[in-house]
Amino acid sequence: MTSCISILTLCGLAGVYTQSTNVHPPGMCAGYINKYTHADQCVYSFTVPKRDVNDCKGLEDTVQNMNERTNTLETELKGMQDMLKMLHQNMQANQKIGALEEKVIQCEQSDLMLREENSHMTAELTEAKMAYHDVSKDLERLQFELENAQTEHTPI
Repeated sequence: MTSCISILTLCGLAGVYTQSTNVHPPGMCAGYINKYTHADQCVYSFTVPKRDVNDCKGLEDTVQNMNERTNTLETELKGMQDMLKMLHQNMQANQKIGALEEKVIQCEQSDLMLREENSHMTAELTEAKMAYHDVSKDLERLQFELENAQTEHTPI
């Protein structure tokens, strides 16, 4: 029986003095480096000196930091979405501007063509007026000659 008690005592004492891998010496705390790979996440832990009570932040602080970061990222995302919406509107406006510029070019070409046609028609009208004027003079001359010829051949 004594040997059982001595074994239990040794095991009990051994259990009291064993150190967990999560326990750090006084004045020290855990530091972590996260390394992400395409397959999984590896966490490297090491012991660092503790300078202040708040140096070794717990899980609650990490969650708070993550929430703050999430809020920041959500704000940035909203800003980017707004910017994307504005860029989309600008793109549509630029497409409309391009279509209107094409119409302006077509109208300018049409205007140039109509001006050339107008110039040709004005020249033809001027020629027609001159021909009318010449024909009118010829008509007056011929009417005068006709009247003279009629008076010469008419007995009095």
